[in-house]
Amino acid sequence: MERRGSGKNQSAVLVHEEIWSAKWIIEQPRNFPLKDAMELHYELPADALPTRLSADKPLFWQLEVKLGLPGLDFNETYLVPVYGP
Repeated sequence: MERRGSGKNQSAVLVHEEIWSAKWIIEQPRNFPLKDAMELHYELPADALPTRLSADKPLFWQLEVKLGLPGLDFNETYLVPVYGP
């Protein structure tokens, strides 16, 4: 969070800073039947910090899923909890 303004005109703005990113692309055509689920699996770096939503400087992980097919576009962002030791 970043504070802007002063006095009664002060506001807090959520600022995103990307600390890790990876991208997987399915390059071969595939059929995705509507009734089937598709499992996503990824591994974070060993030194990845856990989710801390209530910290002074919150840390959270997002999973962005983008699927572009003729006649079907799917774009969603999910908040993913990452638990620490």
